[in-house]
Amino acid sequence: MITERDEFIYHEMLSHVPLFVHPDQKEVLIIGGGDGGTLREVLRHPEVKKAVVVEIDEMVVDVCKRFFPEVSLGFDDPRGEVVFEDAAKFLVNNKNKYDLILCDSSDPVGPAEVLFQKNFHEMISESLSPDGIFVAQSESPIFHGETIEKVYKNLKDIFPIVKMYLAHIPTYPSGTWSFAFCSKKYDPLAGFLQKKYDSLRLSTKYYNNKVHAASFMLPNFVQSLVE
Repeated sequence: MITERDEFIYHEMLSHVPLFVHPDQKEVLIIGGGDGGTLREVLRHPEVKKAVVVEIDEMVVDVCKRFFPEVSLGFDDPRGEVVFEDAAKFLVNNKNKYDLILCDSSDPVGPAEVLFQKNFHEMISESLSPDGIFVAQSESPIFHGETIEKVYKNLKDIFPIVKMYLAHIPTYPSGTWSFAFCSKKYDPLAGFLQKKYDSLRLSTKYYNNKVHAASFMLPNFVQSLVE
């Protein structure tokens, strides 16, 4: 699901929040992300040496290259690589490798359902470096409360640091969307890299350092879903 009007919100928040926390993210894995928007934002960080997109549907990439060129421009960057494969199969052969894994998935129905299961998250953890960070979109707190409760319970069994953050995306159901920040080492607030943020001076439309901090401040009904 993508629109040109507000795609930047989702892609900036999925990407820059962890990228401004991990101090040395050379290799990044993007699961899904066939529209290229997450890849575009990841590659705006010059320290990223390689970003791999694992997309199960080749047609998604082809269509987005044709109709959303401003979103998919990251596919032209030599640091980017696209692999058309089931993500679970890909992870089996890539252990302890990635500093950052971003799950840019569709809703947990059909082919994407496995991406919300505990065994898949365990595979994610095994594919991360010892200090790696995993971030995934985690649905609407208003419409998908039961899913969120189950997913965050599973994530807390796997990662020592698990926190939700929010973004306001008009196109998405309810307009309020959540992301799961899961880390083996770095806290998303205490570990925010202010010096890196100041020196990089990214020109973003939604994300900034104040939004980074504020996005982790949850309303009570949302906080109760992840406690």
